Amino acid sequence: MGRLKDIILNFDLGVESKDKWIVFGIFAAYFLVGYVVEGTTRLLWVHWIGAYAIALVIFFVSKQYYKQKGYSNALSFMFPKEIWSHHSTINDCIIAVINSFLARFAYLVISVGPIAAAGTIGYFIAEFLDLSQTKAAPTWGVIAMFTLVTVLASDFCYYWAHRFAHTFPVWWEFHKTHHSAEVMTPITLLRYHPLDDLIYAIFRHIGSSVAAGFFLYMYPSVEGAATILSTNIVVFAFNLLGSNLRHSHIWLSYGPHVSRILISPAMHHIHHSEDKRHWDKNFGAIFSIWDWMFGTIYIPKEREDIKFGIGEPPEEFNTVPKLYIGPFIRAYSLLRKKTSQQPASTKDTTPP
Repeated sequence: MGRLKDIILNFDLGVESKDKWIVFGIFAAYFLVGYVVEGTTRLLWVHWIGAYAIALVIFFVSKQYYKQKGYSNALSFMFPKEIWSHHSTINDCIIAVINSFLARFAYLVISVGPIAAAGTIGYFIAEFLDLSQTKAAPTWGVIAMFTLVTVLASDFCYYWAHRFAHTFPVWWEFHKTHHSAEVMTPITLLRYHPLDDLIYAIFRHIGSSVAAGFFLYMYPSVEGAATILSTNIVVFAFNLLGSNLRHSHIWLSYGPHVSRILISPAMHHIHHSEDKRHWDKNFGAIFSIWDWMFGTIYIPKEREDIKFGIGEPPEEFNTVPKLYIGPFIRAYSLLRKKTSQQPASTKDTTPP
């Protein structure tokens, strides 16, 4: 049994072979259509353009510094071969394709119930508070408030989901799939364990749905948030302004003042650092105000050299099966260990 487990966990899908570029090519075709052209995430084409336009400026502003780092030109700086051909990146690509299929089923079956319930809760909260209702068409001010409040509510719930993922040992085992990336590209956004992402999705959507239900009670004619290309305009703007660089090697800080409001790519690099002094910092997705309010903010004063990872042997996370199956094995071991350590007085002594 142990031999079979080793064979499964160490199966690398050809990632380390000469065929890895075939794997990458298949992914690229799928990725271009599913995410870059038609998607609604930050991986949409316009956000890539925004991020790498900023990266281009960064390179030329600090050209001498980056040349000393070994980047001879802007292209090698933005798309270094050692990062984009790294086995960690290839694993990201494979996981992205697999997760895109799993997500459709999981969200449909599990997320719809909590989301619908949350919207109803928000509606009844507004009704309980006896807030006024209007049948008039919502003004631009109302739509703007609806757009911002739903994002804030979603981001607030994301903050706590993310913090819980780092706090509770069993959940952390699943979240390690994302944090175990040795190098990062924008595609690392999609490197997650499906169970981890599902819980995140429920948290985020519950937050935005409660807020939406609250508004829909007062303004039944509100059709939704203001959007650009089917994306909330606040989220779209944030993604356009370099959000893809948060999963990259490119350092972009928003400065000491803006960073107290928005999570910069540099702050997210800190979050992915394997240095213990950076652990459990900067949990927010868009807004850093939650980190500031709850004492988890870390704003770098200057550029820091970051090594990405979780401080554990990388060979424990170097194959796709290890990234999917490993969390279940480790979580089971944790639960079994916890059960075995319970005091005898707390155990069920009822005879069978």
